[in-house]
Amino acid sequence: MNYEVNIEKSVLEKLPEVVQNTLGTLQTENVIVKGGIARLALLEYLVQQGKYIQPWRLEREREPRDIDLMLPHFNTLPRDWTDLSNSANSIKEKLSANIQLRVDFEPFKASPNAIERILSTRDLTINEVVLSFNNGVWKIFYTQNCWRDIIVGIGMLTSGGKKLIRYDYGRMLPTNYGFFRLFRLWVEGKVERIYLPPWWLSTHFQEVERLGKERFGNYALVIAHQYKNATLQIKERWSLVLNKLGFTDLSYLPTLQQEQEFLYDIKNNQSFAFEEERPFSQVIEQMIKEEQERQEAKQQRNAQMRQCRHTFKTFECHECAYDCKIQRCDCGRIVKPTENELPCNWIFKTSNWPSNTNSLLSFPRQKMVLRTPQ
Repeated sequence: MNYEVNIEKSVLEKLPEVVQNTLGTLQTENVIVKGGIARLALLEYLVQQGKYIQPWRLEREREPRDIDLMLPHFNTLPRDWTDLSNSANSIKEKLSANIQLRVDFEPFKASPNAIERILSTRDLTINEVVLSFNNGVWKIFYTQNCWRDIIVGIGMLTSGGKKLIRYDYGRMLPTNYGFFRLFRLWVEGKVERIYLPPWWLSTHFQEVERLGKERFGNYALVIAHQYKNATLQIKERWSLVLNKLGFTDLSYLPTLQQEQEFLYDIKNNQSFAFEEERPFSQVIEQMIKEEQERQEAKQQRNAQMRQCRHTFKTFECHECAYDCKIQRCDCGRIVKPTENELPCNWIFKTSNWPSNTNSLLSFPRQKMVLRTPQ
């Protein structure tokens, strides 16, 4: 279920000046606002409605680091490539006149149900909220799960976002990118607890060890780069999370960075280069390329499955009370023990963490003293 409410003047006036200026500039643009600004607007609206929001979470959201916008296109991405790029450049120029924040863009296909489709493809439930300027007023669009989780401060990945999940014997669990997106708002203090079943971690670690890969891929380097100017507290929280959850046995973020840079250099015979902000035209180009690759890979998998004679091996999962027996063929074909979805996948797809509250994890509270290595 989705909701739509107008942002009253009294709520707009509570937003930081930089956010008010941003929304004022964007009133004349055909854009949708997502990310931190949209979350903050919803939080201020909920506070006005009498909902209690932890003051420290509200304060974190009042310090936006960037502006996340969505631009509509009416044909295919290749056809609208130039128009989208020109629109993005024009909006950036207008915002840069009095706002010193990074601006990121994401294209979306314009349609009568565009808002609904956008909300269904966010990475976390608390990000299932956007702003749109219609008929002289800013409106907030959000999902029921967003309303539930943003009030209590729960971070839960969704199954609709891109590159967030992978499958292990038919079971859905996060990719490294999914873990990064989940941990990030936790570390920044924008959620109090996250949904993290223990078997997600144990299964993930078993797989990366089987493949001979790093437990967090290159994301230790991504974190070190993105948070190089962050406060000591934020760096300490990243170190604490990665250490406590088993992604590293190192307790000092710069040491982890040095280790990962060294390993990357050895494996790839070149130094790790963090991808800086790219022009929107390159973002669109990459999206077109990735979509083509996804379609080709899907066609290949389907063709392989149709030709395969299927020899199934049974995998028994004992990670919950259901003890599912899943059959899997080497071609990737999965036979589940029931016509319905696996219980763990059902929770993931419906964002129904209340049915498994034992998997909610609070932030580690142990004080960690960081020391510069000698």
